[in-house]
Amino acid sequence: MTPRARRLIALGATTAVAAAVLAHGADSLSVPDSRTAITAPSVRVAEPADPAVSSAAADGRRDRGAARRARVAEAPAQEPATDRPTGDEPASDQTAGDQTAGDRTGATSTPRAVRGPQASGVTTDRVLPRTLTGREVLASHRDLLPELARRNSRSTAELRDLLSQDETVHLVSAGYVFYAEPQAQEAAVEGTTGQVPLTALFPQAQTFALHSRPGSTRTVYLDFDGATVSGTAWNDAGSDHRLPSGTWKGWDSNGDATTFSLNEHAWVQHVWRQVAESFAAFDVDVTTADPGAAALRRETESDPTYGTRVVFTSDTSANDQACSGCFGLAMDGSFGEVDPAGFRSPAWVFADNPALSPVLTAQGAAHEVGHTLGLSHDATATSTYYRGTDGWGPLMGLSAMRAVNQWSRGEYAGANNPEDDLQVMQEHHLPLLADDHPEERTAATAVSGDGSTTARGVITSRSDVDTFRLDLGCDTTVQAAAKGIGAQTALDLSLELQDADGRRLDLASPASGYRMDTYPLGGLLYPVYVSTGMDATVTRTLTRGTYYLRVDGVGNSSSATSTYSDYASIGSYTLTTHGCGTTVPAPTPTPTPAPASPVVLSRPGAPSIGAASSGSAGGTVSATARWAAPRVTGGQAILGYRVRAYKLDSRNRVVRTYTTGRTAANVRALVYRLPQGRYTFVVTAENGLGASPWSSRSVIVTAR
Repeated sequence: MTPRARRLIALGATTAVAAAVLAHGADSLSVPDSRTAITAPSVRVAEPADPAVSSAAADGRRDRGAARRARVAEAPAQEPATDRPTGDEPASDQTAGDQTAGDRTGATSTPRAVRGPQASGVTTDRVLPRTLTGREVLASHRDLLPELARRNSRSTAELRDLLSQDETVHLVSAGYVFYAEPQAQEAAVEGTTGQVPLTALFPQAQTFALHSRPGSTRTVYLDFDGATVSGTAWNDAGSDHRLPSGTWKGWDSNGDATTFSLNEHAWVQHVWRQVAESFAAFDVDVTTADPGAAALRRETESDPTYGTRVVFTSDTSANDQACSGCFGLAMDGSFGEVDPAGFRSPAWVFADNPALSPVLTAQGAAHEVGHTLGLSHDATATSTYYRGTDGWGPLMGLSAMRAVNQWSRGEYAGANNPEDDLQVMQEHHLPLLADDHPEERTAATAVSGDGSTTARGVITSRSDVDTFRLDLGCDTTVQAAAKGIGAQTALDLSLELQDADGRRLDLASPASGYRMDTYPLGGLLYPVYVSTGMDATVTRTLTRGTYYLRVDGVGNSSSATSTYSDYASIGSYTLTTHGCGTTVPAPTPTPTPAPASPVVLSRPGAPSIGAASSGSAGGTVSATARWAAPRVTGGQAILGYRVRAYKLDSRNRVVRTYTTGRTAANVRALVYRLPQGRYTFVVTAENGLGASPWSSRSVIVTAR
């Protein structure tokens, strides 16, 4: 018996299964080191919720480093000839303006049993001929389901249901499940201007040294600087649609891949803040500082230090080649696996829309990390993603821009995935934090009744209640306020005041709701739902003595469009008290938004895609793209348009991308000379401030 067969049997496979695997996967993938070569700052921010730093204190630009400058920003370092056909650049004919095309861009929803993480370690042995969709596996390789289920720590029936009912599920040739999320969409508020930049949360020097829980043995690394990715499942040599090994640029919103602007620093900080809060109840460090390979890869079962990396990239070539225009990629259940070479890493967020909000980006990142922790999609019988209501949405659904985003156990209407998100993540090596403040009065955390005091805490579960003892040495009016992180918090707080014997004197648990707000990005304002009533404040005149304050996470049933239980009302909070010798602060009024400027200066909105058409047989090989001007011009004249052609294979996957130079402003159609094949088009408009988001895709046409 060969060593591979003995290893498979030792890992739990039967002799027959081992033989089947060897028969289907005679070749193996080499797995070189795939770590990024970015040097991280040594500064650590141990209290992320405390500072609220004005961006005016740091108005410089961070150099992304010599390693970043040395990278090829637009294409991977290596491109096999099979992925990039040679030949002259296609040209185009325009129905107005007669310009020439120029530059080219290179380079679940079903109920299932709770499952545990893989304990056998990752194998790179191929069991499938190439990367396939779940439904392709069911159609052509159903006989391999038992082995595929074993590799993914699922029952055969469970894997079969997942592959048949979740269209985002794929498998690499080594047999591991991954999710390819569709592109997220946001629409700007018309007639508004976004001249005010995002407000920085911390000094600029701390942007790439942020830590939510320094010292934890678990890490989620948010990698915004660009990364070298090679020898991983994403570089699967057995796939006809893969990411070539190489270096890919990081997140960039302004076309300058060498530095981060002031607004980009603020954007990164906002993304980190929200992702960190999504995992605040767990013993994990969410960080923007590169922790090194040893902190992310689990070498052996006894290795206690590991995590996952999320790469944020604006590289459209990476997006096109990896998943044909998706928003995110993640390997199912990869967190905590024994994977010394990082074969099933990283997760990806393709933030290639310069107007992508930090809110939506952070939700996408938390969603992809959730997949690495074994979570399936929160779905319904008719949709892979449950969209939530205006006021609430599940993180593993499509909760984009909802006021409250929480982990779920399928308590929403129409749910068909009842998995307990919090329990599944714990079973995949992400432990909850130990109780920081006991519930019992006899063990309550003391806070001073003199002056103003601040305490921090974390609610980790629906049964976690934090109790604080307040000793007053005078008769006074006391105010206590429990506050979460603010916008997009998942923690709905209640605050109870008790006397020395535990009798309730007051309870603050405001009715929760939401309001519509906007945030500025890319010169436009975008809508976002902001939760209300999530914090709790008690004000009461008391005599000297001992009192208790109890902090709890609660649900909400006060609104039909913002209803949720206390199941995942968890996260971090700050408790502030004002006692003897202080003046109770007056309530802070809600600021009235300033009226929108009558002169809108911004990037334009996206053009409307029109009816594309195939070329005529027998003539010059071409296809025609058509579009309409954007409704939002940004207060400036449209200077022209760029047309991007995606060449598709027989399964509608992008195999090559072509982009024109800028057309004349009056052009609304373009005859694009292209190599023979099937294509779909997108269009962007440009004014003096920059380019719009890309339009939606056209119908598929044939260049002939």
